Amino acid sequence: MQKQLFSTVIILAVLTTVGGYTVYVAGAELAVSVIFIIRFATYVLAAGLVLTLIAWGWIIFERARAERERRLEAQARRRVVERESKVMVVKAKWDEQIFIRDQDKEVNWRPAHLDQRLYANGQASMPSQFEVAAWAAWQQSRRPTLSAPGEEAPPLALDSGLLPASELPSLVRWADLIPQQRGDMHNLVLGVRLDEAGRPAPVTISLYELFHTIVAASTGWGKSAFVSAILAQLATCPDAIEFVLIDQQDHGLSAFKQCDRLRYPLLRQADEILSALYEVHEEATQYRSALFSRYDADDLAEYNRLADHYLPPIVVVVEEASALLGNKEIGAALKKHAWELRKFGVYQFLMLTSAKGTTIDTDHRQQFASKVQLHANERGQARLLIDAPEAITFPPGRAVIDLPGQMPTIVQTPYIDKRELRALLHSASTPPSRPLLSITERAIPALSEAEKDQLFKRRVQEGLSRNAASLEAYGRRYAGDLVERGKRALGEL
Repeated sequence: MQKQLFSTVIILAVLTTVGGYTVYVAGAELAVSVIFIIRFATYVLAAGLVLTLIAWGWIIFERARAERERRLEAQARRRVVERESKVMVVKAKWDEQIFIRDQDKEVNWRPAHLDQRLYANGQASMPSQFEVAAWAAWQQSRRPTLSAPGEEAPPLALDSGLLPASELPSLVRWADLIPQQRGDMHNLVLGVRLDEAGRPAPVTISLYELFHTIVAASTGWGKSAFVSAILAQLATCPDAIEFVLIDQQDHGLSAFKQCDRLRYPLLRQADEILSALYEVHEEATQYRSALFSRYDADDLAEYNRLADHYLPPIVVVVEEASALLGNKEIGAALKKHAWELRKFGVYQFLMLTSAKGTTIDTDHRQQFASKVQLHANERGQARLLIDAPEAITFPPGRAVIDLPGQMPTIVQTPYIDKRELRALLHSASTPPSRPLLSITERAIPALSEAEKDQLFKRRVQEGLSRNAASLEAYGRRYAGDLVERGKRALGEL
């Protein structure tokens, strides 16, 4: 009992001491401490509230994003269903056709007769009379002998609406297609296809109608062989033609090193390639343009029909163009050629392993009216240039060719090996069939020597390059003795 009383007294004394200290000594300090504690607690509560709101906002955002993704997926599934309902596949009876239409793309696919089960995903629409007649004629030409009257013939397979490639020969030799081993620029043979009766038939076109040509294939599947077969025809035709051959690896076009139709030696270095492209562009846009205006000609074919002297077409061939197109200056020069020079008779052949956008931009690729797709290693690669997924199954030399004004078709391209090509070029020198207006000796107006000097001076002062002015005034390039004569005319000597 005494211990409890003592403890109580001690506690009361301590409390009295603390209370007295708080009231009479530490009042101001305590008030400041209480205010600090209240403020700190307020800040902590505010920060906690802000963090809580942020957490709630993030949770709401994540839920909304997940809901949006689910909604988009559901919408995509609905669109797939709608798309499938708009793609119509109609399996017709014998002597009729299969008609495939994609309404979303607003195109009618080529007629096709497929040897697999087909499903109709929508209401069948009637094909045109022309399509029915064309398909009936095609099948009638291939009707086999039926075992019994009224028996339906078995379906025939056709790759993507093109003529069946399996019946084409695996090798077509150049010498078997070109009469007398001499080409014809107005009748270039690009390959062999199967005609309506199932017989091999050549695919031909004039150089003037071929325009620019892009050739795509995986490495080793026949790009160089195809272009070499075309160049061999142009090198042996009676009409004069000039080649500008670009081959940095000195491989695919090396057989043409000694060809007498080379405008320059085989081009390999970037600086000489660029110089040649600039010179061709300058001649076309300045000299040839002036000649066309004189005869009111819209293109080279019309000029050569009207003029007394002949201007040769210039064929620019780029082997393994992918690397060169990556060169900013050369790529821009080739693109400018494709845009501006076709009407002046400058035709471009590009050989690519792939026609994807990172290799050749869309604006450049659209300038190529003629497209050749040989073997591709991947289905996506086979769809870039021409929508030809069957190209992944092609043997060497097999190609889908899309020419101006013609339906794409599968062909076996002609093949000529380098030994045969060199022997052919060695014996193929042919005099021109018409007087040649070449780049080295131009037909010019009858001017006196003084008038030529004045014309040269005037054209240079007007901003024309000295080479172009020399071609116009003297009919020759600005080289050799003309350099000193030109300087004298300009008052530089």
